[in-house]
Amino acid sequence: VVERERARAVQDFQAADELRRELAGMGVELFDGERYWRSRDGEQGVIITGGHEVDCYMSDREILARVQQREEARNERDWNKADDIRDGLRKAGVELVDKEKRWITTDGRTGGYTAMIPHRGVTP
Repeated sequence: VVERERARAVQDFQAADELRRELAGMGVELFDGERYWRSRDGEQGVIITGGHEVDCYMSDREILARVQQREEARNERDWNKADDIRDGLRKAGVELVDKEKRWITTDGRTGGYTAMIPHRGVTP
């Protein structure tokens, strides 16, 4: 799975497709949209974009703090900062699934988050 993600990261889609077929032949199903894989025997894991192979040592609280910083950057339309935070989380073993507002770690933990609503200059 990691090797396939590395191939996708360098846009070698032919190799990535071949690896997907090999994995399927071994009974491993990939759920790219949900960012996880599952084997025939029930084992499963997270798909980290780019193929980072690390153990996640961040606490849930640290993850949520970084996710909140990313959401703040997104609200401020600071896409570079938001991308840097997302990439840092990936390198630390945390994948974000924005469509579901959910994070998942390489050690199997998962949690949700909400999008922040931009402040519109409301005064008390």
